[in-house]
Amino acid sequence: MLQLGSDFTFWLGTFKQGQYVQEVIGSFSTAEDFWAYYQHIVRPEQQPEGNQIFLFKKNITPVWEDPQNKFGGRFIFKVRKSLGNQILEELLLSFVGADCDYDEFINGIVCHTKKGFIQMALWVKDIKHNMDAFTTIEKWLKESILQLKEDRDIEFAFHPLT
Repeated sequence: MLQLGSDFTFWLGTFKQGQYVQEVIGSFSTAEDFWAYYQHIVRPEQQPEGNQIFLFKKNITPVWEDPQNKFGGRFIFKVRKSLGNQILEELLLSFVGADCDYDEFINGIVCHTKKGFIQMALWVKDIKHNMDAFTTIEKWLKESILQLKEDRDIEFAFHPLT
């Protein structure tokens, strides 16, 4: 089995009886276990509007209040529904494969199905004092994942402090 550099957890956010619920799908630490979970996840293009798929490093909850997320933020971008499956898969594989030079700053990925598009976010821990990490992660996301050459289509937002 191919051991990954970190352990990860898949989560699913859905609406059940009018209430939003986040549930753990499962955790893994090998490439084989990643594929075992991933092959059963309904892809973004087929997810009901409002559903969210999360992949976070293990022991980090996909909420702003988690101590690992609290002073961090997220790179946010939108893709057409027709590209959602492909972009998410590339992003997930790069995340679990630690393709980014500053992957220790990356906490997780959020994929949110909206009306007419998919919104994705790459959540990072407190990065405001390390501009080299910020710039490298943004460039990796634009050029390696989204293949954008212009400074558009990605925004950064700090998590609200509660």
